[in-house]
Amino acid sequence: MKAAFVAMIGLGFALPLLAAGSLFGANLAAAQGAPQSDYAELAERHGLQYTFPDGERVAPPASAPGRPLLPATEIDISTLLLWALAIALVGAFAYFILINVRAYREQQERLKTQATALEPVEVWGTVPEDGWQALLHRLRGRSDLNGAVHEMLLAAIGFCQQELSIHIPRAKTPREIQRALPNNFAATDAFETLVQGAELAWFGAKPVDRPMFQRGLDAFERIIALK
Repeated sequence: MKAAFVAMIGLGFALPLLAAGSLFGANLAAAQGAPQSDYAELAERHGLQYTFPDGERVAPPASAPGRPLLPATEIDISTLLLWALAIALVGAFAYFILINVRAYREQQERLKTQATALEPVEVWGTVPEDGWQALLHRLRGRSDLNGAVHEMLLAAIGFCQQELSIHIPRAKTPREIQRALPNNFAATDAFETLVQGAELAWFGAKPVDRPMFQRGLDAFERIIALK
């Protein structure tokens, strides 16, 4: 959050500078065109440089020599560039702030989990009566791969609660559980593998095949090896 606050301060300084630069460019273009406009009006009023001594008046030349005036579209390019830069800066700062807010929320979730470490752990995940290795052996022989992947995730949650005393509220989704795991949890990637497999099986986006099933078994074996 401190970085986000610094970013907001920088944005507060950048926008006035960009606005001032845009106003200066517009005033400069107007100031360059003003003397030429005034002189043209004066020449038209008094017939300067367009009247010969014998009184015969001729039409002004089609184009006066010297530096040509810039079209209005070219004069406005600097203003457009300044506005584009301002929009890009605002977008970059907004993205930076959103990233920091998300990181702050994840950190708060972890701190909340650590704060409840001394409270009794509610075990609602799968806990086998005959041991974790026996459960792993039964899972290897399951023919229902989708159901086996579901049970792996529930067993991983039960292991974290029963053996590692990690508080995992029932109301959290698998992704929220994964993000709230303690920083010292040594099998975060293995837990994520189980979450991904369970999500695909639950929502039916991709049926669980043998390679995915094997990755789930390997991940579950890594988790129960933490004891």
